[in-house]
Amino acid sequence: MKKNVKLTAALLAVLTLFPAARICETPIYSVSAAQTQSTISDEAWALSSSLAEKLLDATPSLQPGSIGGDWSVVILAKAGILTDQAADKYYSNVVEYVKSQKGVLSTSRSTEYSRVILALSAIGRDPSDVGGYNLLSGLSDFSFVTKQGMNGAAWALIALDSREYEIPATTAKDVTTRDKLISHILSFQKKDGNFSDLEGCDPEYTAMALLALSNYQDRKDVKTAIDNGIKYLASAQNERGGYPSKWGESSETTSQIIMALASVGVSPDDSRFTKNGKTLWDNLLSYRAGDGFAHAKINGKYEYNRMGTEQALLALSSAAKISTFPFDFTSVKKNNRPVGDKNGLPGKNKDVRVPAITGDVTFPDIWGENA
Repeated sequence: MKKNVKLTAALLAVLTLFPAARICETPIYSVSAAQTQSTISDEAWALSSSLAEKLLDATPSLQPGSIGGDWSVVILAKAGILTDQAADKYYSNVVEYVKSQKGVLSTSRSTEYSRVILALSAIGRDPSDVGGYNLLSGLSDFSFVTKQGMNGAAWALIALDSREYEIPATTAKDVTTRDKLISHILSFQKKDGNFSDLEGCDPEYTAMALLALSNYQDRKDVKTAIDNGIKYLASAQNERGGYPSKWGESSETTSQIIMALASVGVSPDDSRFTKNGKTLWDNLLSYRAGDGFAHAKINGKYEYNRMGTEQALLALSSAAKISTFPFDFTSVKKNNRPVGDKNGLPGKNKDVRVPAITGDVTFPDIWGENA
């Protein structure tokens, strides 16, 4: 039992050190016509949509936090099913929390800021003014961000790139810049291609690095580092299609790697990531449990786990749209107001209404619909 508790705590460290509605006029994660030809893409989108609905049903209240909170907001917003009411409630909870902390989410972990910023980005809310506090300022002190090593730098870059935020001015002696974050991440790469700064966690940290660097592949040094990171991950995969770790195998490791590889154009069924006939995709699906995913096999069983489910849903949405930065929320309207009312949704078929649709209705503007 103690081993399982230690394992969960360790993975939480990795994930937190890193995750109606303001309904978008088109889902954030719509799949292009070309991508719908891929079996993996189709299956990933269908499964993520179905399980996101289940996640919504299991989430009565969204609070700021690493499990059942910020990541759930991102997932539900991606799926296009976060209600306006739920998004507003989450935002009000964040404002209340930020005010209670006087704008200081942590004095040691910059990823507390990064995670909340990502959730706010996903619902089109401005992180530079949350109850009068600028959460982006939490990422402007480079020495603070890098207290968490590569992890802090990676998630700071991911958060800043989610809506192409400018780094606010600061009185800090060492001011954060994107170039500094990139250089810091690159400095951790070893000769074999892994980026780990925590022995035994090489696959997870390498995935975080690739994800953060994926927006900068036009830089020669970054492209070389990404290529070497991909080679490392391919060589580290085991015969079950998953990854060994200091704390044992888990679905979260596979999820993070699928998400990272997708961001640099590698599908979870890529031949380089097929061992003994088992792909990354096969490995992730082997953790299916109930209306979600298990964290790991415990006492010979796979049981539903919220953290495992949230990370798997992030991976599924990435697999549905290869070669795309999974935390790009620039298409989300900033501080948008509710778009649904009894007269239908703007830009959509007039029969799309809130709260329900009745009768047989055809919606030709829905992605993937056959002509």
